[in-house]
Parts: sequence; C-alpha cells; structure tokens
Amino acid sequence: MSHTSVFAGWHFLIVDDSVETLNLLQVVLERSGIHVARAYDGAQAFQYAVETQPDMIITDLAMPTMDGWDLIAALKRDPRTQAIPVVALTAHAQIDDRERATAAGVNHYVTKPIAPGAFMKELVSVIERLPRFNNERTA
Repeated sequence: MSHTSVFAGWHFLIVDDSVETLNLLQVVLERSGIHVARAYDGAQAFQYAVETQPDMIITDLAMPTMDGWDLIAALKRDPRTQAIPVVALTAHAQIDDRERATAAGVNHYVTKPIAPGAFMKELVSVIERLPRFNNERTA
C-alpha cells in the first residue's frame, strides 16, 4: 500500500518553532497526500486543535511559550482533543523521554534529524494501529 493511499484525505497539524523543520515536514507529508497546517508553539497548536480537530498532531517537545510537553498534557486533558493521535519529535532525546512521552499519551516518539523515508514508514505504522484506520479499511 502506498503512503498516498494510506494518508489520502488526512489532515495533520505540525508544531515546531523551527521553520526549517516545519518546511521539511510539510513537503514530506504533502507528498503523501496529507493536508498540513502549521503552528509555531504549543499555545497556537492547542487553539488550532480545538477548532479544527486534525487527524494527527506532530509536535516538537522543546519550544518557547508552551512546549510540546505542556501541549500534550493540554490535549490529553481536554475531551475535545484527547483522542487526537500525537507524534513527538525531539532533537535532544533523553533516556527517559521515550517513557515519559508514552506515559503522557504520545502515540509515537521520533528523534531528529528526520529521514523522510524512514519517518513516513514510522507514520504508516502509527496510522495502521489507530482504530480510525482499521474502521475505514473495513467499511
């Protein structure tokens, strides 16, 4: 199954204070048929998530204003956003961050730099584990 067919019609929110990372993610995701929205910090991302209910959020963990950890906590606390799958990105991976991310409700954890091909394979794996994907395949 191609990435494009897996992600056709999906809407992702990508969150990072690095314009370079946002640009890279946007190009990689849009090539796979994903509609992409961008936010530069957690506060902006949370507001957008509440208003638009994206299919997935990919967020950096280290950002100003509201970091990715606080964003994830806010998303998981709010009934309007708690079911949105989250992929965490970080350039400063600490040994306990993966466990902390899982405990916080993150669906997947990726360290930077991002290798586009491997990243998309990881996203396909995440998507295939989601109830929505399995419901759409059997419908």
